[in-house]
Amino acid sequence: MAGGRNDTTRNDSPERHDSGLHPPIVHMPKNKDKGKGPDACNWGEATLNETDTNPEVQAQILDSFTSISAAIKEEKNRMYSYFEQWQTSETERIQREVQANMAGRIQELERLIVSATQ
Repeated sequence: MAGGRNDTTRNDSPERHDSGLHPPIVHMPKNKDKGKGPDACNWGEATLNETDTNPEVQAQILDSFTSISAAIKEEKNRMYSYFEQWQTSETERIQREVQANMAGRIQELERLIVSATQ
């Protein structure tokens, strides 16, 4: 308790407004150049040039994107296939190595047991 006030009962929660916990965010930047991309709240002021609205150009862009995406997917699948092959061969190599080490240890233990019992 500090200064006659009970700190455990102090309300640190956000202020309540008529519409809920927080007032709606309505701040819009005054400078159109601020931000990282188009303003989704203001599509009506989008400045599109003739190339942006040309259906033929849009079709070419889509075709280009589709072919590039397909090439990337094919390369990704090829690389994953190489990885799977490597992983399988590496797993088999490790298993063989572990089995050989275990066989060597078993032989060493058997030799020690025989020499200890003689």
